[in-house]
Amino acid sequence: MDKIFINLVLGVILLMSSNILMGSADALLNGSFDWTKFFKGLGKAGVISLGMLMTLYAGILNPDIMTFEVGDEMVNISTGIKLALTASFIWYGGQNIKKLWNFIVPTKE
Repeated sequence: MDKIFINLVLGVILLMSSNILMGSADALLNGSFDWTKFFKGLGKAGVISLGMLMTLYAGILNPDIMTFEVGDEMVNISTGIKLALTASFIWYGGQNIKKLWNFIVPTKE
């Protein structure tokens, strides 16, 4: 597997896990922790992680098959999953930075 892909997958998994951890800590501190929501978040992260890995591996096994169009360009699964992983990395990274900021600089109540 391509090291860039592996790093991106691991990065997204770490960001999702961090997002769940910080969201849970915030909910515990605010007294609004919900076990159902927590387990749904873990389940969603697990399904996303497994789906990313399986899709990435399928794309690596069949790199020459073009599967869909992005703009005017046909791309294969590997390129598509890399785009999705990059977008996920940016989104979860942004969520984590916001949560970290709120922990570091809490709003006045």
